[in-house]
Amino acid sequence: MSTKKASVQIFIAYSQKDRIFLDALRSHATPLLRKGNVTVWFDGEILPSEQWNDVIKKNLHAADIILMLLSANSLASDYFYEQEVKDAVERHKAGTARVVPVVLSACLWQKTPLAEIQGLPRGVKPIVSYGNMDDAWNEVVEGLWEMVEAKENKETSKHQSGPK
Repeated sequence: MSTKKASVQIFIAYSQKDRIFLDALRSHATPLLRKGNVTVWFDGEILPSEQWNDVIKKNLHAADIILMLLSANSLASDYFYEQEVKDAVERHKAGTARVVPVVLSACLWQKTPLAEIQGLPRGVKPIVSYGNMDDAWNEVVEGLWEMVEAKENKETSKHQSGPK
């Protein structure tokens, strides 16, 4: 029996116009990534010569957790809304991934298919409305940490109980 922890793959969907928020999230998530069993993918990982649509879909469909960074910018993006949100919500409903809306700024995300899914930070309060955005990012990463640990515990229980 292996004691190695299962790898958890996180996909981040966002608008290029919100890159500063992606960078802040990645900085705050560093302690989680240092656990060694969590990988994060976003479109900045696409290599030259790769077909971006295929690579994005491949990574979105391989993810255990899909973070949707929500703002007026992301909701205005046809690709984000019509491709990534659609695919993510389908995977969430099928139970093959967990989708987490992360509200960056005030936007009408409640009028999207993501409205039915609990988001972060707590109370789904927009990140920019916090007096100190570090507090908001800590809440987001704490929520992610809990999700990663829950997945690890589920995988450990499955391996310990053996095949059914």
